Amino acid sequence: MGGASLRKYKVGALCAGYGGLEMALSEVVHTNLTWVSEIESDDLVKDAPSRILQKRFGKPNLGDLTKIKEPPKVDIVTAGFPCQPVSLAGKGKGVEDERWLIHDVCRIAKEAEAQWLILENVPGIFSANDGAALSAVCAAMANFGFTRWEWDTFRASDVGAPHKRQRWFCIATNTDCTRLQRRRTKRPVQTDCRASSFAWGNYARAIQRWEEILGRPAPDPALEYGYLSHYFVEWMMGLPEGHVTGTDLGLSRSVAIKCLGNGVVPQQAQFAIKKLLARIEPESSHRADCI
Repeated sequence: MGGASLRKYKVGALCAGYGGLEMALSEVVHTNLTWVSEIESDDLVKDAPSRILQKRFGKPNLGDLTKIKEPPKVDIVTAGFPCQPVSLAGKGKGVEDERWLIHDVCRIAKEAEAQWLILENVPGIFSANDGAALSAVCAAMANFGFTRWEWDTFRASDVGAPHKRQRWFCIATNTDCTRLQRRRTKRPVQTDCRASSFAWGNYARAIQRWEEILGRPAPDPALEYGYLSHYFVEWMMGLPEGHVTGTDLGLSRSVAIKCLGNGVVPQQAQFAIKKLLARIEPESSHRADCI
């Protein structure tokens, strides 16, 4: 099937951050990002994620997802919903945390008439509230009609990144027959990559591997006076150069690092989406009741 004949799926992105999950999905299927939803209450970050989304994608931002009513119709809803409630680095409130937004995520997906829901969070979702948090995710998906799902944890290092960053990914659907039509993507041809000038020691092989995958050298990890470089963090996250650190955004180093720390490695998410789709989709798309 030629690329021109493939369906283009409308996508709504909740808790979109800098758009890493949506970038990943666009490499698996043809997508048309229709709208995003992003706010940031952190006093340091403020409106930085919204600024990134506007500059890089230019789509309507529906704002606070708890207040979204009658969302524009889409085929797929994505959500890297807040991890703080279940993160081991957080306060561990889980389902009692005001940022526990899975109910609203699933509600909006149903109201948008999406057939697919793609979620991302931290592995702490398994243990939070002694399992009650994950049960609440299942209940929310089921209550809003997403009764078939697959989930697993995947590491950034699974796709060659020089760091672990293990994350939980889930794909849910309210249909038992529809397949998502895949893009035919060609593996990028990497040119000879000039090696970083920094002395990486024991990490040299891992850094070189990611350099070859991304097709560009690693920036020096530290800026003047020894501060962690936001350019290096962006590179570690597998993003296009300047996606978060670009001068057109004007973000400070600390704000950029905070935004990057909350984001998704697109290559990791792409790998996870492909693996989970292979598990959840029907074995045959030729049934009479299938689209």
